[in-house]
Amino acid sequence: MKKYILAYLFLLIGYSYVCGQIDTISNVDYSIDYSKRKKSLLYGVGSAYIVGSTSLYFAWYKQNPQSKFHFFNDRKEWLMMDKLGHVYSGYNQSYIMHKGLKWAGYDDNKALLYSSLIGIGFQTTIEVMDGFSSKWGFSNTDFVANIVGVAGFALQEKLWHEQRLSLKMSYYPISHPTDIINSETGLFSFPLDKRADDLFGSSIESFLKDYNGQTLWLSVNVSSFIPQTKWPKWLSLAIGYSGDNMYGGFSNNWEINGENVILDSSLYPRHRQFVLALDYNLSAFKSKSPFVNTLLDLLNLLKFPAPAVEYNQVDGLKFRLLFLN
Repeated sequence: MKKYILAYLFLLIGYSYVCGQIDTISNVDYSIDYSKRKKSLLYGVGSAYIVGSTSLYFAWYKQNPQSKFHFFNDRKEWLMMDKLGHVYSGYNQSYIMHKGLKWAGYDDNKALLYSSLIGIGFQTTIEVMDGFSSKWGFSNTDFVANIVGVAGFALQEKLWHEQRLSLKMSYYPISHPTDIINSETGLFSFPLDKRADDLFGSSIESFLKDYNGQTLWLSVNVSSFIPQTKWPKWLSLAIGYSGDNMYGGFSNNWEINGENVILDSSLYPRHRQFVLALDYNLSAFKSKSPFVNTLLDLLNLLKFPAPAVEYNQVDGLKFRLLFLN
């Protein structure tokens, strides 16, 4: 499981709790008792933060040796997928919180300030816990990526009062090769999919850990940029980035029982993928049900399969009728 996505999911729970039955608002309605909404928001998000941070500590950090606070350079890990994941989380945490703060009656400036601070606060808590773990460390690049995500939301809200560019994620499970891999001396051998299982787990765990099955997207709301066109509001264009054949954080070599294992790069080329695809802007659909509108907003954080053109360093350019990963 990836820590930044776990924290993000806990925030979704808090947001759904306070906003699941009521639409957010753009103007203050003086017939509403906003003090009650502010309390609901405080309790919902506060509970999500406390439960999320505590659960994360006991489920993740307490299982590993602790150390003095230190730094760790993971800039080149997972072909930068981890960094884009932090950008994605910082952006969407701020986006979700901004909706909740507007629902609670905060004005534009306060909602923007508080949502930005909360987005950074959620992510920084995780980075600090990383800093005291001997297995990891405080990552400056993670911290910067978190700020980039929050700033991406805040700048758009300040300039346009809407999100014309949104960040999304898609995932489709990978069938990893069953080829037998040998250590350098030939003393150990195992199928490659066992290495994948050890690294990424299965089912929900692989969704959180296996970057080979994830794609991160920048979705462009075309109709917001060119309002005079007949381009449908529900249809966007998205630029995606992912990696493939990643069986280690920095490279495809590791140790097993003191033996080196190195994957043949000609058979398993570790490479990047770039995608241009159609995207569905689910937030453009409005229902009379506040619950349905909230659900559409949450689903809009994900990218669903659509026609796409992909370029990667192995296969070159190819068309996908439905891009899955």
